[in-house]
Parts: sequence; C-alpha cells; structure tokens
Amino acid sequence: MTRVEKSAPGLVTWNTAKLQKYLNQFARAKNGALAKQWNSWVAERAAKDAFVSRQLSPAALDSFAEDALSEMLKLFWAFKVWRKKEVLLAKISSPGMAPIREGLRTLLYGPQSLAERFDLVRKTIPLFGPAAISEILVHYDPQQFALYNNKVVKAILELAQHLEDFPKSVVTGRHYLRYCEIARSLLAVVRGQMPEIRDLLDLNLLLWFICLKLRQPRDETQGARPDRAASDKRRPESEDFAHDEIVAKLVRLGQLLGFDARKEQMTSRGCRIDVIWTVQVARLGEVIYAFEVHRRGSLDSAILNLQRISREPRVQKVILVSLPQEIDRFRSEIETLEDHRLNKAMAYLTVDDVHRVTTHMESVHTILKSVGIVGVHAER
Repeated sequence: MTRVEKSAPGLVTWNTAKLQKYLNQFARAKNGALAKQWNSWVAERAAKDAFVSRQLSPAALDSFAEDALSEMLKLFWAFKVWRKKEVLLAKISSPGMAPIREGLRTLLYGPQSLAERFDLVRKTIPLFGPAAISEILVHYDPQQFALYNNKVVKAILELAQHLEDFPKSVVTGRHYLRYCEIARSLLAVVRGQMPEIRDLLDLNLLLWFICLKLRQPRDETQGARPDRAASDKRRPESEDFAHDEIVAKLVRLGQLLGFDARKEQMTSRGCRIDVIWTVQVARLGEVIYAFEVHRRGSLDSAILNLQRISREPRVQKVILVSLPQEIDRFRSEIETLEDHRLNKAMAYLTVDDVHRVTTHMESVHTILKSVGIVGVHAER
C-alpha cells in the first residue's frame, strides 16, 4: 500500500455548480460523441496498468531491459510526441540500463519521501520529465498519484474557486506533492457527484474533456465565452498559415507597442530567430523578446535552436508561434527536457492570437492617431 504524504495544508475550494455542468456534458459525451475514444482510453489504461504490474514489480525490475523500456515508450502518453522511438530509446538508455532500473525502483519502492524520489528520477533518467514520472506513478497507484500535464492544469484552474500554492508548473518533487493533494481534493468532490469516477486516472479523462470544452469558442449550453466580446468576430482556427505573413505581423505589432522590432535576426550565439523585439530598460540594459514562427519541419532541430536562444543573457522570453496542435507538441516535448532555463523562458502564441491582437492594435493605433497620439515606433 502506498504511503500517503502531505505537504503544508492549503485552502482548496471548488465551483461545484460549474463542475456539475461539466459532469453532465461529460456523461452525455462519453456515451455519445466520445464513445469510441472512451473505449480506446479504457483499453490503453488496461495495457499500461498491466505493463506496470508486469515490468515494474520489484522482482521484474531486476531484469528490466531495453525491450521493456521500448514497450514503455510506445505505450505511455508522455512519449507520444516522439515519432522516432528508436532515437528516444537511444537517448534515454545512453547511461546504461542500470541507472534506469535503480531510478524506477527508487521511484516506486524507495524509502525516501515522494518529493525526494521524484527529484532523483528527474536527475538520473534522461528525458524523464514530470509528465513521464507522473504517468508511471498514476498507473502504479491511481488513488494517490495524479497525472500531470498542461491540459489537466487548465481544467483544474477552470474548476477552482480558490487554490493556495497551486503549482501551475511542476518542476520539483515538492511541487508534485502539492499537485497530487489538490487533485485528490478535487477527486473527492467529483466522486460525490459522479461515483463512477473512481480514481485519479478516471478524473484525468474528465479534466481532458473540460480542456476540450475550454478550447471551443462557443458552447451551446452557455452562449458566448465570457472572455470574448459579443462584437469580436473571431476568425476560425487556422489549418495552415503563411510564415512570412505572421513574421510581418509580429514586427508590426512590436512597433505598435513601442519596441524596436526586426525580423530575421542573429543572436550572439549564432542562432537565427524570426523576430526580435528589443527595448532599453533601466538597470537591465537591452532586453530582448524572441519570436520563433514554426510552420512545419523538424521538432528536434527547432527545440535545439530555442535552447540556444534562451541562453542568450539579454533574452527575457522565447515565444513560439504556431498552430495549436504544433504548440501542444512543442510544449509536451520541452517539458520533458531537463532544461529549467528554457522551460522558464518559453511562452506560446497561436497564429490566430497574432491575427486578432494585431487587428485590435491597428484599430487602437488608428483611433489614437486621429487625436494626435502616435506610438514611439508606430511609423517606422
């Protein structure tokens, strides 16, 4: 039986009316529009539960080898973004299988606290980030451990009325400990309204569904999203876009905001970046915001370029601009890297966000210009 560990208590309250609304929608969807996906999730869970029971028991870990690791990489969601699993396998197993066996043994059966075990695995097993570690733990004991990813975080924040010390980004074991406590608190409330959600893996499917609903511009049951003005005619999410058009809009937007905005610049580390915004800040000197527009191409080479750019001392933020599905791929991959500087520096904008904000800023600029107010760089 897994020991239950607790961090310092914090206040957690939930919007039960909003939760009930989502539960009603979820119940209809899983028996209707999402029935096929629901059955697929159930089958995937059974396969991963069986893998953990078969390959990660104390006895089985003595002989845990590359074939078992390869099976894990194909099964677990945390590694889905890697298309070339053989490359991923080579990177993870590069230190040899012994550290991997000991890391997994410590994670599941070690005498240390959960926070210490979490941190140890992050340091000893390459490319095992919070998403991968939490996925192993939740299939080992879904009553105590919660799956962590950005989609789940967005859904939890949607349901929360008040959360003290909520770790929006799980970087350390201490963050994960608090994250699990919050997830268990939500599970207790959800089970009271939908008993068939038995554990934190079932809860994850509900949270994934809520995240899907949040991405929809309009919900038939609630009308326009409250964060959209009725007059804001939102353009549909792009399926593709012109790279040069988005670059030009980012340059224009930077100018309207008062930055020195330029395209296709080289940093001091020899990396090309699509757009940079620079500004002089007292005591800090020159500050740079770097934008990389990604339409298609190698994920690995793009991330390597982002890593190099993030190490430039003047760069405060590195913003990836792309389609939502590409942003999800980048975010999932970057979170698995043991590159805290990159994770801290990264931000994301969708192509449609760039279209919308540029349109609004142009309108603001036109109105202000009509009364004689012009931004610092607006006429460049």
